[in-house]
Amino acid sequence: MDVQGLGDDEAMLPTTMEEISKCIESWTCMKCGASLNVEQVDGVRAGNAIECKYCRHIISIENYRK
Repeated sequence: MDVQGLGDDEAMLPTTMEEISKCIESWTCMKCGASLNVEQVDGVRAGNAIECKYCRHIISIENYRK
C-alpha cells in the first residue's frame, strides 16, 4: 500500500508520518520494503535500532523522522 500526501511545509513530514503510522500500524524497512514484525516495531518505538531480517538494514525511529 502506498500513501501519498501533499503539503507546503516539509518540516511537518515526520509528524505526519508518525500520525499515519499510529493509525495504519504497518511498518516497513525503508531500504527493501519488508514488513517489520511486532517485536521489531516495538523495538523501534522504544528507541532501539533494529536490523531488517531480509536486507540487514539498520532501522531506528530517526530513519522515519528524516
